[in-house]
Amino acid sequence: MNYYEDEMEMVMQGLWPDPPASDDEYDDDDCDDDEYDDQDDFLYCKQDAPEPEPTDPSMMPAGYDVIDQEPVPDFSFCSSEIEDEKEEYKTQLGQVLTQLAEPIHTKFDIADLMPQGIAGIIEASSKRTNSDPIATTMALASVTASLLGSRVRVSTGIHDSAPLSANINVWLAGDSSTGKSKITKKLIKPLSGVNAREHKRIEKEIKRIKQDGSLDAEQKKAEIEKLKSNRNDVLAELLDFSEQGFAKLVSKQAPLAGVHLHQDEGGDLMGCERYSGNGKRSTDNKAQSGLFRKMIMQNMTEPLSGSGAKVDDDRSVTFRQQVITLTANIQLHFVPDLIDLDEDAWGWGSRHILVQVKQMSNELPKAPKDLDPLTRYMNERLIPFCQSINPPTLRECDSAGMPVNYIVVDFNEHDGAQAEYEDFVHQTDMEIKAKEEHSVESAYVSYMKKASVRLGKFALIIHTHAQLQGANATPCEFEYEFDDRQPAFSNANQRMNQSISLATVRKAINLEMEMRKQRLEVADLCRAAPAKREAALIDGLEQTRMESVLQKVKEQGPITTKRLKALLNRKLKMTRPMIGDILSTLIERGCISATKQGRTELLDWIKGIR
Repeated sequence: MNYYEDEMEMVMQGLWPDPPASDDEYDDDDCDDDEYDDQDDFLYCKQDAPEPEPTDPSMMPAGYDVIDQEPVPDFSFCSSEIEDEKEEYKTQLGQVLTQLAEPIHTKFDIADLMPQGIAGIIEASSKRTNSDPIATTMALASVTASLLGSRVRVSTGIHDSAPLSANINVWLAGDSSTGKSKITKKLIKPLSGVNAREHKRIEKEIKRIKQDGSLDAEQKKAEIEKLKSNRNDVLAELLDFSEQGFAKLVSKQAPLAGVHLHQDEGGDLMGCERYSGNGKRSTDNKAQSGLFRKMIMQNMTEPLSGSGAKVDDDRSVTFRQQVITLTANIQLHFVPDLIDLDEDAWGWGSRHILVQVKQMSNELPKAPKDLDPLTRYMNERLIPFCQSINPPTLRECDSAGMPVNYIVVDFNEHDGAQAEYEDFVHQTDMEIKAKEEHSVESAYVSYMKKASVRLGKFALIIHTHAQLQGANATPCEFEYEFDDRQPAFSNANQRMNQSISLATVRKAINLEMEMRKQRLEVADLCRAAPAKREAALIDGLEQTRMESVLQKVKEQGPITTKRLKALLNRKLKMTRPMIGDILSTLIERGCISATKQGRTELLDWIKGIR
């Protein structure tokens, strides 16, 4: 009987030894740890492992009938199936890519987006604080719109639409320490100054009314109420933001006034809906009919008007052509919670402009003691100019039969501004139709559908800064307090009445294209954010595993590699090969020492991971 016959006989008689049930049945000195196969559930010494059974019929034991055995299956077809799956996956990836909007490649200087004078101020301010100039430009655009209110509107001349006010909603999106707050503080601080001066003016007027002997108590009460209901606060400084409180504040502003709402931590802006009771929540837990959202949705194309917004148990507010502008700083991972970047079925996302705030460099900017150039421009030029606009009530009425008591600015038809605007809007409409036919990102298509509105607003904002260039200010006794009798810029109405030029429309088109690019970039970053968080979780788990291995060596050391693997196997879902890789990493970093003692290797703790 040859070797193979002996082997078969032992198996048939049940004499062949069973493999060890666990690591504990194995002696550390029997063989070196490197001779173990970590992929098996049982550990075998390589020199004792059985040879594979022979397949040659001449070497088989007597009576072994090859014909009765099952034929070896042919798995050659698997290769073709795998290739088919690969091709199918490639096709799927191709379909996904064709449904994404094409990237927009723009590289504009600030002078391509704003008039030369203010462009230089923006660049100087951004360089001074090492902040993003594009984000600074859009924050300034929003603040400018709030100062204009609805006293100045632009007539686009298409779609039979009513004149548009300049109000826009701008979200500065970026990771921590990218300078979002640094940008907005330059612009919000001057608005706070407007509020402080307005409060001082109202207090002064109330004191005068109370001391007026020609008025009785009822008349004084009516005068004070009228004064408090026609404010020019500009900035909504609310410590506790609520829908009803904000609506009441807006209604108390003067007719045609602008109210600027700024949130330094914009991630919880819609938190007001949790307590208001106004919003009907959908299956995705988003309130689609809250009071605040209704105000923003309506305000995109027309000022707030009408009454019926209930703010307390027995009172409702009445709006008088006021408008709301918004700036909010937000971290990227909060954006999808507030703005639908995939579908935007009801148009909330299309009413907001997303700007990625980029870290310009790692250098720490110096902090000069003099006032920031942009803040000085706001205080000395922009705020007094906008407050000097006091349009007279005209005899003509709008489509609702209301008197036109605001300035209407047109596009210049003689230099081609109106034609340039219409051509761009027509081109955008054609792009929208093509994208809808190919099911390209519906949320982005929804955003493009508001291009004609945004472009008109951008043109009006740029026009304001263009008309401010070269304007001479008249000395004002009360600094920059709003006073009809003594305006800071006596020619503000005349300047704003000028038609919007072709150069301004082209800058507005550049700004619109830049904002489309920013929108796509923010959407891509937000889609990648969950993957980044998942990667961070994985990294955290790997660090926990390393610390667990290191701690076990510290507790048990000196310890053999095999013994350590037996103690840690399946803990934190670690396999033996994973433990081996972790040990190699820890040895390379000098956290663990590995010393050979004969055929075994002893591990010992040296230092922690950090």
